Formats: sequence, C-alpha cells, structure tokens
Amino acid sequence: MHTFKEYADLVKKEHALNKTIAPNETGTTASKAYAVGDHFIRNGILYKVTTAIASGATWANISSSYTTEKDISSSIQNLS
Repeated sequence: MHTFKEYADLVKKEHALNKTIAPNETGTTASKAYAVGDHFIRNGILYKVTTAIASGATWANISSSYTTEKDISSSIQNLS
C-alpha cells in the first residue's frame, strides 16, 4: 500500500512524461493565442512566433507572424 505522498509523486512523474513541447496545429486557424517567442508545430514543422497571434487567426493570413526554427534539436531542448 502506498502513502498519499507516494501517489502524488507518481502523478507528478507521469504528468512530466506527458508534457507537450509545443502545440500541434492541424486546422486552418490558430487553436489558441500565441505570444512572441512561443512555439507551435504545423504540418510537422516547428515554428517560433515573431508577432503575437490571436486565437482563430487564419494561418494563410498571418504567415509573416512566425518563422521556421533552423536548429530544431537545440530549439526543442530550450522550450521548457
């Protein structure tokens, strides 16, 4: 039998394993608002936001608001 603290520690550990590094955008509009410096994945590519993006903004109309990350491995390491 486990103590309450042991269960709490297990939940924290499991949550940490399921942490998302960047939202995956699959629709034609932004699913949430993004601030400058935020990251998202769209069509399998990691992007960094350069100008704030409003929730519901159409991706085709805001393509100048984000850039492709050049060095993805170091970018992923720095997302936390």
